[in-house]
Amino acid sequence: DGACMSYNRSDEKHPTETPSPRPPRGLHKRPSHTEASAMAGQLSGLSDDLAPGHLPGDTVPYESGTLMAAGARGTPPGISTTTDDDKVMEMMNVKDLVSLTDRSSGLEEQSAIEDARKVWDPKFSLHSHYDCVRSVAFHPTELMMLTASEDATVKLWNLEKQPSGKRNSLPDVDPIHTYRGHRGAVLASAFSSDGLHCFSGGMDGKVRQWHVHSSASDLYKPYEYHRDAGMTLDGHAEAIWDLSVHRVLPLIASASADGTCRIWNWNNGSASNCLVQTLTSATTEGDQTTNNVPTTVDFVHSEPGQVMVGYQSGQAILYDYETGKAVCSFTGIGKSQVNQVACHPTLTFALAGLDDRRIVYLDHRTGQVMFSMLAHLDSVSCLAIDPSGLYMLSGSHDCSLRLWMIESRACIQEMTAHRKKHGEAVLSVAFHPAKGYLASGGADSVAKVFA
Repeated sequence: DGACMSYNRSDEKHPTETPSPRPPRGLHKRPSHTEASAMAGQLSGLSDDLAPGHLPGDTVPYESGTLMAAGARGTPPGISTTTDDDKVMEMMNVKDLVSLTDRSSGLEEQSAIEDARKVWDPKFSLHSHYDCVRSVAFHPTELMMLTASEDATVKLWNLEKQPSGKRNSLPDVDPIHTYRGHRGAVLASAFSSDGLHCFSGGMDGKVRQWHVHSSASDLYKPYEYHRDAGMTLDGHAEAIWDLSVHRVLPLIASASADGTCRIWNWNNGSASNCLVQTLTSATTEGDQTTNNVPTTVDFVHSEPGQVMVGYQSGQAILYDYETGKAVCSFTGIGKSQVNQVACHPTLTFALAGLDDRRIVYLDHRTGQVMFSMLAHLDSVSCLAIDPSGLYMLSGSHDCSLRLWMIESRACIQEMTAHRKKHGEAVLSVAFHPAKGYLASGGADSVAKVFA
């Protein structure tokens, strides 16, 4: 009684270990040096008979309207490309091991997933607005951000300043400047490619140009409108839903509820000479012809002379903005409203977020839908593609942000960012063009920054 009992860890019953998942194809047991040398010798006679080019499972460039992982060039996904001689395929894998080149499909996929496994954590919470934050945009080079809100203001933030806040809460950052001039809600915002100007569009149908203040600006200096305001691009009759700035040229595109999308040259000197092109899309029903209402616009990065417009009717049209004519109209999308289009920075396709919870891949060259996937539990309200072109970020009225790998269409992280208000939640997302930050704006009047 009361004596200490000995404890032997070998007596403890361990739960049965679950078997490890099946390794990807091409990852076999590494042979000994003698076995590898012998197999390499056997392969020397076969090397001339094997077709040159990509090995099975290699990722090849985007072609033929699809993103393909091909063993034979031009073969669609889902069709086997293996030869009838399995021994030849096994010896090819062994030869890869002998030459110490790691080209198997399993390793490539595993490496890509590990690279994407960076966990984005909330870093800043921006609380200065009094109503929904409709748009967020990053400065092209500096760690500065622009937010546009239904409280009729546009705010400029310096995210490099030391934030203040409680230990267990997200730090708050104060805006370094507030732009005022719109009569009504501000729905869209963007920076110029040189970072010296910013733009905003609102319910009043005007696109306003603003001078970007230095990140070292005094927070409490008197407000002077004439030092902030540049040109006012006046031509739309109704609300402006979206803005897009050209990456190289001094051009800005605006999509409006008046049924037009306009291209402006903001460097022409006077507002009267800024309009470059007006793009319209008409629908005929019986004897009536009405203009489709554009909801989103984005310049095509792979083709400098083109712009893509999404419509409330579910259409998406690629235009040549110099001639004003449609290059192609995308088919297969359906009739659900296109809430956001985002063109890939290097390849000839775009992503579109739809009101029916889907994200679709659109091929610029064929005008067809490449892929369609159910992405959220509610409408996909906004999309953004990171500067490398590997990942996309989607926001939805289901209150979540989701980060996706573009090629595999796999969701690698989900973040709950904003609370729902009047049926809306996440309204805008953006990646920083040069730094590892992303941001979102929501119906809860808050903008959040993740790093």
